[in-house]
Amino acid sequence: MKRLRIVAIEPFYSGSHKLCLDTLQAHSYHEIQILSLAGRHWKWRMHGGAITLAKQYRELPESVDLILTSSMLNLAEFRSLAQDISTPCVLYMHENQFNYEAQPGTRDLHYGFINYTSCMVADRVVFNSQFHMSSFLSHLEDFLRSMPDQKNLDCVAQIAQKSSVIPPCFPLPQQQNKSNHSIPTLLWNHRWEKDKNPRDFFAALHELKKANLPFRLILLGERFSRIPEAFARGLDSFAEEICFNGFAKSLGEYLSLLRQADILPVSSWQDFFGISIVEAIACGCYPILPKRLAYPEHIPEELHSLHLYEEQDDFVKKLLAAVRNFSNLTDCSSFVAKYHHKNTCKQMDALLQDCYLSMCSSDK
Repeated sequence: MKRLRIVAIEPFYSGSHKLCLDTLQAHSYHEIQILSLAGRHWKWRMHGGAITLAKQYRELPESVDLILTSSMLNLAEFRSLAQDISTPCVLYMHENQFNYEAQPGTRDLHYGFINYTSCMVADRVVFNSQFHMSSFLSHLEDFLRSMPDQKNLDCVAQIAQKSSVIPPCFPLPQQQNKSNHSIPTLLWNHRWEKDKNPRDFFAALHELKKANLPFRLILLGERFSRIPEAFARGLDSFAEEICFNGFAKSLGEYLSLLRQADILPVSSWQDFFGISIVEAIACGCYPILPKRLAYPEHIPEELHSLHLYEEQDDFVKKLLAAVRNFSNLTDCSSFVAKYHHKNTCKQMDALLQDCYLSMCSSDK
């Protein structure tokens, strides 16, 4: 395998984008240099990031074999401004703006259009889950069909043909033996926003209290100046059950808290992969997940009926059963062993190499 010199272009170098890129850089066979901007002002990054990063790219002292970038870059603008349309380019889709709708009626399709044109000019497109790839292509087709003319529906098939799925590269935590205790601990470790559906989460917890089932509660995750009303009410309603509420100060503290938890009840409406879900399962949490988004991909198909639910009533039923029987719950950490970074980094390395060789052969 040829060791490629790769430049990674990341306009939103924060959160999962930073975690995954740093992990790939540390474990890839290839040499990866990162050109990045701070992870803030996401709309401005999608508009203006290409201008700044193209300037940085043009100032590189050496040529590169391949460009790797993410869904936060306007790749069509970047390739034009970088004055380089010949270097192979791989686009990694952490998310897309067609699918994302934090509140009903708030989706701005202009940013979805940036994702669309970026996919068109990329040589390869990589999605972080099968759900993400399928839903993006479906939403894109619907979007194009809604246009007045010149719909270019064939572009959907063109993008699909050069697309594949590779889970994100991130350090999969190791499970450790849990200490024996008589009361189960439940975990929330996602952003405190409406798209994570805290309303149904806390509604299920209320059913536990109605059934007089004791539990403890760990509340983690990024939060902002205004939190959803469901959280404000939940903090009051479950003040006695909450044993941790805050943002972990370090990765070590975060993983320690995950390992203290027993059950992971999830109610999210929005997730393209769900790194926090996978981390919790790897740390020994018993998952109860909605049968939507990428979550079914994290559970062996033969066990879907145990861990996945479709309606709120079934969510409550599964949560009640897990709490009542928590000392005998199955260890589920093996479900996500396939996401170990040694596996995902090798998959990315192979795809990057294949893209480079394919483009070289097509130039001959």
